[in-house]
Amino acid sequence: MVEKIVTIQHLQKIYGKKNENEHMALKDVSFEVDKGDFVGIMGPSGSGKTTLLNILATLDTATKGSISITGQDLSMLDTNGLAEFRSQKLGFIFQHFNLLDNLSIYENIALPLSLQNESSVAIRTKVEQIAKTLGITRILNSYPNEVSGGQQQRAAAARALVHQPDLLLGDEPTGALDSKNAQSLLESMKALNEEALVTILLVTHDAFSASYCKRILFIKDGLLFKEILRTGTRQEFYKEILSVLEEYSMAE
Repeated sequence: MVEKIVTIQHLQKIYGKKNENEHMALKDVSFEVDKGDFVGIMGPSGSGKTTLLNILATLDTATKGSISITGQDLSMLDTNGLAEFRSQKLGFIFQHFNLLDNLSIYENIALPLSLQNESSVAIRTKVEQIAKTLGITRILNSYPNEVSGGQQQRAAAARALVHQPDLLLGDEPTGALDSKNAQSLLESMKALNEEALVTILLVTHDAFSASYCKRILFIKDGLLFKEILRTGTRQEFYKEILSVLEEYSMAE
């Protein structure tokens, strides 16, 4: 039986006071993510995809509906419980790398493990392993301002993965990269998904990035209105995504 990593049922998010400037960012969203899945979320600005990501990241809460990650009902956790859950179960890759300039690449990657009080031996083993996987071993002693944007984003990905999260969340992770570095990062994410069964949920507006996913959920006006699965090659999937974007006038 396939393990469910994410289960969302009838999710709704309303901002603003009742009857005063209310905005329904999410109206009724339901879907599931299996272990080892690679799901893309696409939609125009204001569609609700960022709100959905923030709720998944435990940075925001739903108005109605339920969300479960690795079997844990997030509504049952208090602030401290959410912080602990976030640090142990989730990994994040952002468009802007969010590396600490005064720490080396090694220290940046090791930070989540240090906060969990892991031993220095265990930290070194895990950092070196993920750095090798992402091809950044030779820059571990460098500082963020001494390496390229692509290397910084790989370091950010390593930091997100070093504690072996159950779910990796990506928020436009290739947005600040040139095409070569973007493709390199996406290939690394694809390899992690296929070889290490890392479950990934990627928010993007970019059809090329989305083509690396196994399926795409399209959100518009707070609703999930279409889902497509990759059945052929990545190039064929890319063309299918472009067709959907054009069909619903979602291209930004």
